[in-house]
Amino acid sequence: LVLWICIDLFFQWCRPYTNKDALRQGLRHRSRCLLRNHAEKGHPFYGFFDAPLHTSPIGGPGMPLFFNWFVLIFVVSCWLCIMSASFSSSSDINPKQQEVCVYLESQSTADKLNIHAILPYETSRSTLLSWTALGYFGAAVITVLFLIWQHRLWCKLHDGEATEPLLQLYAFEARGFPPDATDKLELRVFFGEVLQHCNIGSDRDILDVSIAYGFHDVSDDISALIDRSLKDAREQRHSRLSEALMSADQGLLEDEPVAEPNAGTPWTQLLGWIFVGADIHFFGRTIPGWNAVPEPSSSSSSILGSLQSSGSVIVVLQNAHIRQQVLEMCPKKLPKPFRDHEIAVFAVVDEPESINWNN
Repeated sequence: LVLWICIDLFFQWCRPYTNKDALRQGLRHRSRCLLRNHAEKGHPFYGFFDAPLHTSPIGGPGMPLFFNWFVLIFVVSCWLCIMSASFSSSSDINPKQQEVCVYLESQSTADKLNIHAILPYETSRSTLLSWTALGYFGAAVITVLFLIWQHRLWCKLHDGEATEPLLQLYAFEARGFPPDATDKLELRVFFGEVLQHCNIGSDRDILDVSIAYGFHDVSDDISALIDRSLKDAREQRHSRLSEALMSADQGLLEDEPVAEPNAGTPWTQLLGWIFVGADIHFFGRTIPGWNAVPEPSSSSSSILGSLQSSGSVIVVLQNAHIRQQVLEMCPKKLPKPFRDHEIAVFAVVDEPESINWNN
């Protein structure tokens, strides 16, 4: 394993980069993603030893809860070790254990099967029961106290999020739309009329309307379109690199020569072939992967044009005050129907991964 890592690092170090601009942008993005302490002047980086990982929401409120689980494991382990040490040092067990060892050394194999005759059944059983009961009881008490502590910490961190500009504070979800309600302009006009009817605002206060399409019936075709789009983008990139190489060979580029695209070390490509079915490029030859890019059943325009609404719409407003007024004045449904369909309103508690906010 050490030899593998050393060879891999050597190959990575000797390999020239193929896209200088992408590398520069990646390093800039990595620098921006590093966590900083916004509570102090200058926003310095967190220290390695003094970072409050167990009480402050560094990287989100779930991060301190995650690190606190290690504290629970450590405390419970210490409790079990203390119980084991206290019961193992009891005087009514160790002598008997020594007698068993001496007896086993002096007896034959057949007599070894009768070793239970010298073991203190009652004493050992009561001791084991006491150790088990105290161990479970102590672990349960520690766990309950830990859960109370975690709950209070979560409430404290979650209440602090109210001052941050979370997208959930500006959006609400409306359900009950017909399948053919896929015109964003029509939906925007409808929600603007609702805001005017409630004397809350107008369509100018609506930032965006995101339609949740129902694509379960054509999920395979959608996945095929995504895979084909990624493959086309990869082929276009390789084509641009090939053109750059030809230009460099002809002396048209004055910068550093562009390196040929490299798919990685042989074992990296082998792992990619095993897990995701990617192609293997080795010494100018290409071994096709087992996970070929599927072709959609029809054209992309027909597939995407046939998508219908799932009945849910996410409405993003300009400020959180209007969103709160909508939820208070329309606790169950909107005062105006949409094409004779009653529309229910719900608060956007979480941000689902399937929602594209840039829709």
